[in-house]
Amino acid sequence: MLRPKSLFPSKEMVVLVSGCDSGLGFQTALTASKAGLTVVAGMFEGPTTEAAADLKRLCPSQHQPHLLHLDITDDASVTNAVKYVSDIIESNSNYYLHAVINNAGVMVFGNLEWQTQRQIDTQVGVNLLGTLRLSRETLPLLRRSSRINAKKNIKPRLITVGSHCGIQPLPTLSVYAATKCAIKGWCEAIRMELKPLGVEVVNFIPGSLVASTAIAEKQKQHFEEMKGSMNSERWSVYGEYFEKISNHLSTLSFSKPADSVKDNVLMEKMMAAILDQEPDPSYLHQPWRYAFYHTLCRITPTKIRQWLVGKFMRMPKFTSTRNTDSFCMGKGARQGDTISPKLLNAVLKGIFRNLEWETARVSINSHFLSHLWFADDKVLIARDPADLLNIPIQLDRKNRIKNDLNKTNLMFNGCCIEPYGQIIDKSASQNEEIERRLKLEWSFDWLWLWLRL
Repeated sequence: MLRPKSLFPSKEMVVLVSGCDSGLGFQTALTASKAGLTVVAGMFEGPTTEAAADLKRLCPSQHQPHLLHLDITDDASVTNAVKYVSDIIESNSNYYLHAVINNAGVMVFGNLEWQTQRQIDTQVGVNLLGTLRLSRETLPLLRRSSRINAKKNIKPRLITVGSHCGIQPLPTLSVYAATKCAIKGWCEAIRMELKPLGVEVVNFIPGSLVASTAIAEKQKQHFEEMKGSMNSERWSVYGEYFEKISNHLSTLSFSKPADSVKDNVLMEKMMAAILDQEPDPSYLHQPWRYAFYHTLCRITPTKIRQWLVGKFMRMPKFTSTRNTDSFCMGKGARQGDTISPKLLNAVLKGIFRNLEWETARVSINSHFLSHLWFADDKVLIARDPADLLNIPIQLDRKNRIKNDLNKTNLMFNGCCIEPYGQIIDKSASQNEEIERRLKLEWSFDWLWLWLRL
């Protein structure tokens, strides 16, 4: 495959890089300086850190980078950085801003419900809004470079570091993926806006750098912040799974040297994005397994794609701390409702198990009988009325269950308690009761015939 024609690197080409404290930004500033470009390295921690000293030490003495504090979420910091670059250009003839590399980024692992608003705002503020802020403020210098180099066919460029999460979003990185998907769409749109002005736009997508850079070294602190802010309801759902995920990702939380990126092919692609005369819209760096995985994700339906993502992430399976979700319960049940009687029976069984039945139950063939269940009707059985009346009292005092006396009947063997309705006495004749029921049956039959006629 033929390589695109490359520009010859020179000190007149000024390159501004954000996020040079470590990882890809540090290595980009180092590689570009060694190539002979004039590099302005923006560092969030400032130019007096150990990483800043390492960058100056590793760069050749004749091509030392310019180090400055750069917080892309702060308007004043961005304005100062742009003025610094402008002063370099004004004080050196033939110097021009050749490339702005939006590299600064923040990544926080964790489900959306776990993350605090501060963590969400930080990722959106740095990855998206900060990138837009720096780009907007440097565009006048890039447009100026396009004008003065139009005859030389040297096109200034805006390079933004994207992510594979912008191609295929991943669980536990939903907020981060949202910012990178937004960056991908923004690059495509602003590329069309700037084309008439001669400014190229590049979306640079490196391979997974989580293990080799410091982007996730604060993940342990992030999990502690999430745990401290999670309310009891969320913890009851996610607690067990949260602990599994935090333990699984704990290996990411360790310090790494500033020059931890040792991928020569990756840096060759970055330099190609900076120096290709006709840069590609995007530069994608990925091992073969990433290419195979993303190809499958593009051509497979949603269910298979979700399965592939799960295999790719190799995260612990979700387990809820509680087995059921909460739901509202009210009085009554609608006709045909199948769950209300089951819930009622389950609740009452739990209550009845805790009642004091020792003195109330009846021994039948060496087995003790205290109550019977008929769907949602309950029959309480006791040796004498005093024990029987003690059960409703326990239900009322211990469980706040009121008995409706109008819907309660008591049946006795030879005794009577007036408040509870009709008595059935085995010692007395049942002829009157049988005659009464027959009359009621005939009256209903005649009423039915009358309504039919």
